[in-house]
Amino acid sequence: MFIFVKNSIDLFEPVVVRDLLTELDTDAARLESSEVVVGSSFDSITGQKMKAPTHISLVLSETETTFILDIPSCVALKDTEEGDAAVLKNQEYLTVGKGRNRKVANAEAQTFLCLRLPIKLNYICSNPNRFSDVDTLLSESSLESYKMASDEKQLCKLMKNPRFQEAVCVVERLLANNCFNEEQKRFRGLSDPDIFRDDIQYKYNLNLLWTFANNATKGRCVTSFEWNPTNQDLIAVGYGKFYFAETSTGMVMIWNIKNPVQPERVYNFLNPVTTLSFSTKDPNLLAIGFYNGHVLVLNITSRDINLIGENVPGFDAVWSVVWRPNIDQTKETEQICASFDDGRVIFYTIENTKDLQVCHLFFKIDDANVYLVGTNEGVVHKCSTNYLNQHLDLFLAHDGPINDLKYSPFSQQIYATCGDDWHLRIWAEGISEPLHELFVTMMSVQAMDWSPTHSTILASIYGKTILLWDFQRKVWKPQSETQSPTGSRNTIVQFIESGRCLIVGDIDGNVHVFALEDMPFPAFFQENLLFDALEKSLTTNVALMEKLKKLRRSKLGDFDMSS
Repeated sequence: MFIFVKNSIDLFEPVVVRDLLTELDTDAARLESSEVVVGSSFDSITGQKMKAPTHISLVLSETETTFILDIPSCVALKDTEEGDAAVLKNQEYLTVGKGRNRKVANAEAQTFLCLRLPIKLNYICSNPNRFSDVDTLLSESSLESYKMASDEKQLCKLMKNPRFQEAVCVVERLLANNCFNEEQKRFRGLSDPDIFRDDIQYKYNLNLLWTFANNATKGRCVTSFEWNPTNQDLIAVGYGKFYFAETSTGMVMIWNIKNPVQPERVYNFLNPVTTLSFSTKDPNLLAIGFYNGHVLVLNITSRDINLIGENVPGFDAVWSVVWRPNIDQTKETEQICASFDDGRVIFYTIENTKDLQVCHLFFKIDDANVYLVGTNEGVVHKCSTNYLNQHLDLFLAHDGPINDLKYSPFSQQIYATCGDDWHLRIWAEGISEPLHELFVTMMSVQAMDWSPTHSTILASIYGKTILLWDFQRKVWKPQSETQSPTGSRNTIVQFIESGRCLIVGDIDGNVHVFALEDMPFPAFFQENLLFDALEKSLTTNVALMEKLKKLRRSKLGDFDMSS
């Protein structure tokens, strides 16, 4: 290595460095030379030989960096100045730049329902006994027989015996009869108050008989119930969740009025129950709808879940299930009509095993092909099974979701709806204007039902209050208001078939049975009374009254209306 050193008289001579020692210091990198031998140099003026220095200090410094390849980054951090500039530049491109004229197409995509097999894992673990290996050779049954006494073993077998369970059920009914004897007589109409007494008054009172509830129903919302069409002592109650509650499981109980304390059937499910319905032809079959889109058919003669049929679940909740005769008149089987949260109305048959939100659905009695559908937008659609892709008529009934919709049991031209706009409205076929609007307070009317014995009496619920209306007497005020015995919010209301009792369910899992007291005498011509009461209340609306009279003449024919 050659290093040129400048001397005091600006003469450059070659210097040979034999050895360089390198030291690294914390403050700076410094290189010092050791035993440097420098060649002889002469003074150009005097011509004398100059003495060469023994040591020379050298300092190495860093030169400028030369980039051979430079690829700038296209990504900038969001919280930096470069990121803010990039966001502003992109926004200008989409609004005022060339990007505002770009071609954009919006498309929706939905993945198909994939059937997947669950992964099954088996974990096997064994701990051998070092003292005796006999235990590892014994079967599970022999271990149980060894640990369990003979009396206890026989008792367990006895508890699982179906005949013993039926005997226990009969004994429970007898014990419950000692506590609810008078209430059960009142429910069956065997001990009604004397209707010919001198101090009779029409007060429309509700007398609580009993409540279907136990420890398993606490905190569960009653979403639906229905009486068995053949055995009026049995009622099926479905438990789910109320709107956006955290309840994630469901349950169905079969209660009997002979034992109001404990249910006779209990079925537990992984999803909340939304609706249920008994089959008319086969009253032992119960159709159940769930919040996850599942529809099941159970045979309630079995204490365990005896599944008759099920559908392929989708993604939307089932809000209504209705049994109806088969469209094919040659078949005696029934179909299940189910309405879903996405607006679909699907007909199922039990034999078939192949692969706008609808809130309520109700079929007409006199025409099995026509049914009404209430939606969450407050619109009522009149549909027919003969036209699968279109409806016959529609009109706006409420300014919000429709919570209930039912025909009058005495006239298929009159029906009532209730919704979240605080009103209960009475309608007539072919008239898009309500005949009556029943209003009490600014609270959602959750459910309603027509009395099966009085054509002008309806029951409705809102919050914790139960209302009884009789629009033959008053349309601006209910005849009675009754608070829930438990102080819970009511969810569903229904008269029994005889009309002597009223069933009310709430969000805490209670099903209250009320006896109707101080009610008026049933009319002999119920349909005539219904139309007369409606026309009487429409005296100030002549145009609407004429439409109702025209509808009545088309139904009843031309005869004396006053008869």
